[in-house]
Amino acid sequence: MSSTKNILLLVNTLVFILLFFSLSYYNRPAHDDFYSIYTVNENGVIGSVIYQYKYWCTRYIATFISFSVTAIPDILVRNMLMSSLLFLIFTWSFYRILQLLPALQHKSKLHLLQLSIFILSGLFYSSLNIGETWFWLSANSAFTLGLGITLLGISFVFSNTSTIFQLLVVYLLFFLVGGMHEMLAIFLIILGFLVLFLAKKLNIQPTQFQQILVAQIALFISVSLLILGPGNSHREAFFEDIGVFHSLFLNIKMTGIIGIKHLLFTLPIMIVWSFTFTQLVSFKINLQLNLKTVLTVLGAFAALVYIYQLPVTYKTQDIAALRTLLPITCIALISLVLITQLLNKTWNNKKILTVPFLLAILTVQLFLIRQQYHILPSYSKALDERIQIIENIECKSNIIKVPPLPSSGWIKSAELSSNPKNNINKHFMNGLGINCEIKVLRTE
Repeated sequence: MSSTKNILLLVNTLVFILLFFSLSYYNRPAHDDFYSIYTVNENGVIGSVIYQYKYWCTRYIATFISFSVTAIPDILVRNMLMSSLLFLIFTWSFYRILQLLPALQHKSKLHLLQLSIFILSGLFYSSLNIGETWFWLSANSAFTLGLGITLLGISFVFSNTSTIFQLLVVYLLFFLVGGMHEMLAIFLIILGFLVLFLAKKLNIQPTQFQQILVAQIALFISVSLLILGPGNSHREAFFEDIGVFHSLFLNIKMTGIIGIKHLLFTLPIMIVWSFTFTQLVSFKINLQLNLKTVLTVLGAFAALVYIYQLPVTYKTQDIAALRTLLPITCIALISLVLITQLLNKTWNNKKILTVPFLLAILTVQLFLIRQQYHILPSYSKALDERIQIIENIECKSNIIKVPPLPSSGWIKSAELSSNPKNNINKHFMNGLGINCEIKVLRTE
């Protein structure tokens, strides 16, 4: 790789790191986070996890992580800890996966690290809801962290070593996933069985077969504890029961909605990133670019989206929340990387567009940093002032009235409802320890 490409790749990764942690710096608790503050103050971390498991949320690993982070009194430390954890796990996962590619085994560790952060930036910018996915503690402690740990587990499963210690690591990682993210766990169990069934055809090595089996056992045990938790019976009361066949047909519609209504809007970002990545990294694919290959890749992607969405359709008759769809974004990027790599193959792997694409991505990143810096300080300051005023006010009237917050940019907004009975408002006041109602004065 030329020195110009190296410099541009390095600058792009540094700019992304700056943006990612700047967002974390200005991040503030939002909505369910205030309930977490309340329950941790009342019951402690373990007591809160047990209570949630019995009466509402059975994602016992996710709630333990979320409540443990919530117990940290300093907001900045709390934000930086969780963001650093996500950043490090995803970067380490991508680093280990890149090391498995024969084409990159001669590359330096620094170069692989830069590529890993570049992959993370692509996943970040392609997310369907950046604020909820990456910076909302109540969500990222389950869904985003769950995907990061899955990718790390996959990097161990497909490595060429298999020791007792590694089997224990694989078991632990996938057990964590099963207790955090039931959609992803069920999806992985289905894919795992398919891979085991087609092991010979897919050329799965005996050590890999063994580790996939261990991962399957861990996922099954941990997700069973999640699904069978008593809290789920309380949540089920809010949803209607439909038949299996009804859900199978309804899920076709839900899969289409995900593709057309949501993924279509991030498609330009994913295409630019995928093309740039395949300009940076070349690897062999024993396929030819033709209509049949493209349709096969797109068909496989649609099938994976269908499988991932199916449990949610069966339970809620609706599409999954955008914050839970990061695995779909990840699969979409992989699919586009395969197609763009085949396109590069037809062009004899010419790299003439690498520098222009890296420059374009850098320009967009610099614009986004400037945009967010104009938004975030005002939002975080306004929320801090709102909290300070409420904590110092004497609750003489029945309802405290506050002006609306400014835009929160790419972080999850803690804005309240104009209805003081809304659970968001109740969580906010309970988190502050104030026995009063609050409402936002909406401006026309």
